[in-house]
Amino acid sequence: MGIHWTKARCLEDALLYEARGKWSKGSSSAYSSALRNDWADECCSHMPKPKSKVRRGTPVKWHKVACMEDAKKYSRRSDWQKKSNSAYNSAKNNDWLDECCAHMPIINKGSIKRKTIEQYWDKDSCKVIALGFTTSELWRASHSRSYYAAKRNGWLRELSAHMGY
Repeated sequence: MGIHWTKARCLEDALLYEARGKWSKGSSSAYSSALRNDWADECCSHMPKPKSKVRRGTPVKWHKVACMEDAKKYSRRSDWQKKSNSAYNSAKNNDWLDECCAHMPIINKGSIKRKTIEQYWDKDSCKVIALGFTTSELWRASHSRSYYAAKRNGWLRELSAHMGY
């Protein structure tokens, strides 16, 4: 039968290694036990933090600034979604999509009119939406497009003045 990995044993074992990868390969059962019991970060606290990895020139984790920079390469949302899906999805999942795509025209089906997101969400449109909410958190959660348009244009404080905390 194998060793029963307690927190103390995992901490002691991890000290023998200088990186997470080396520990996971050199003592996989201790490493697995630490992960399973949420001790891994504590056990690896003496190890240097890994530098962000780059695969094929693409950041592994898309943060807001990286998404916004990547979106600038495209003039349509559909092109960005097809050609840089991970960045697009990160922006979408974190409610940054409208901000990242602000420079892209909005094409209404059956219409030739093309408007940018700033034109679509003018101050009056945002105000109408904002008046339907009692807190800015509810506004952001329920209608993020108008909320972020107000934030981006500096109207947020004014349009949420009627809201409580």
